[in-house]
Amino acid sequence: MRRWGLIHKDQEGITLVELLLAIVLVGMISLGITMGISQVLIINARASNHMIAVRQVQQAGDRVSKDVLQAQNVTWSTGDTGFFLTLAWQDLEGGVNEVVYTLEEMPSPHDPNPLRVLERKHTINGDSSTTIVARYLHPDDTKVVPDPDGRKLVFTATAIVGNGPQQAVETRQYEVEPRPTGGQDG
Repeated sequence: MRRWGLIHKDQEGITLVELLLAIVLVGMISLGITMGISQVLIINARASNHMIAVRQVQQAGDRVSKDVLQAQNVTWSTGDTGFFLTLAWQDLEGGVNEVVYTLEEMPSPHDPNPLRVLERKHTINGDSSTTIVARYLHPDDTKVVPDPDGRKLVFTATAIVGNGPQQAVETRQYEVEPRPTGGQDG
């Protein structure tokens, strides 16, 4: 008659060394799997942050470029007083348009040099509306300057999204030539 669970004299058990070796091997495999998953999550977050940064600088460049192309009067400043860009034109219906771009602080309690949002205030015949064009812009690297010929404006936007190993930085530069001030294009 055979009883289950009893050790017979000719059977050997697991030694303490074998048990410790098995525990170490399982721990090493678990550590490898955990590190692999961690790397995948970091890479995924970095890729997501990069796409957000690209989208933000593209939105800023596209919107500013469209307005500069229409502008008959362009005024800008990038310096101690901060960033602003003022564009003015008269549309085909006779409406007087003014667009003012400014960089405004994003609320960030832990960052001594917070990132900015690009705001666009569009006024048509006295009625105005304000929209946020882009977020996460770096204030020192977002600027408007004339090109060396003085005919075009060069708008540079830099977005920074995330922190640490997941941080993504994207910079784009747009060159736009305002329309001539002598009249409207047909």
